[in-house]
Amino acid sequence: MTRDELAKLLEYDPDTGAFRWKVNRRGTAKAGQEAGHINASGYRIIRTHKGRHGAHRLAFLLMTQGCSLLPDARIAQDPLKAQGIAIEGL
Repeated sequence: MTRDELAKLLEYDPDTGAFRWKVNRRGTAKAGQEAGHINASGYRIIRTHKGRHGAHRLAFLLMTQGCSLLPDARIAQDPLKAQGIAIEGL
């Protein structure tokens, strides 16, 4: 997924770490609704048409000039802060 593709789908607040949908998602979510769910390990997971992604990876992609999200990228995130993926927590 590229940064541009992601920016069309999701809005990210770097202060709170909240992700919200910019578009309606075929009955699963409406624009403005918080994106994703917390998995058993405590990480927020967001599903897009390109698959499932950790919110911490999506935040990193949106906040950097990276042009794509590499599947093997290693970005540390404290699972205790999974509810809010603030950029300083990455």
